[in-house]
Amino acid sequence: MKQMINLHLANCNIGKEGARALAVGIGQMKNLSVLDLNGNKILTDGCIAIMKELKANVSLTELYLNSNFIDVEGSLHVAECLENKKYIAELWLSYNNM
Repeated sequence: MKQMINLHLANCNIGKEGARALAVGIGQMKNLSVLDLNGNKILTDGCIAIMKELKANVSLTELYLNSNFIDVEGSLHVAECLENKKYIAELWLSYNNM
């Protein structure tokens, strides 16, 4: 799993508890380039857990978080996570509560 480059889990009904569990695995995926979690209702808590784990990832180029009920606090964690990432090509955050 450490070698995974793309992770597409759109519309899988993950929820915030699932997002917290997933965050642990994502933290080990140092080569992760694409993360698609659109439509999973991860909420702000799930978003924060994932962003904390993604912070050390330097390979991320695409992040999809549409329709996850993420609020302003969550968006601040997204911004902080992406602050030093030079190669972000895609960022989808529509249909959230920002």
